[in-house]
Amino acid sequence: MSLNDNATLARTFYDSFNSRDFDRALVHVAPDCELLNVPTGETSHGPEAFRQFDARWATAFPDVMVEVTNLIPAGDWVCVEFTGRGTNNGPLAVPAGQIPPTC
Repeated sequence: MSLNDNATLARTFYDSFNSRDFDRALVHVAPDCELLNVPTGETSHGPEAFRQFDARWATAFPDVMVEVTNLIPAGDWVCVEFTGRGTNNGPLAVPAGQIPPTC
């Protein structure tokens, strides 16, 4: 893939999150993908785990939107800077249980 193809692919993940079309992103997720959530220490595997991760955030912040502010493709990697904004109206599921909404 070219650098532009990689950048477009990376943007697809954020666009599909914003539209809550999680299936659109999953067609690009490898069966053996690994998702590491550093703040919670959680490691998940596979496309369904990827979907659940996005869905948990959309549940906790129903109006959340992600704005890509910088996207830098470099070889097989793409570095993405983004800002997420939303209102915490729902619970956020984490390995330790549920974090209640703050609003």
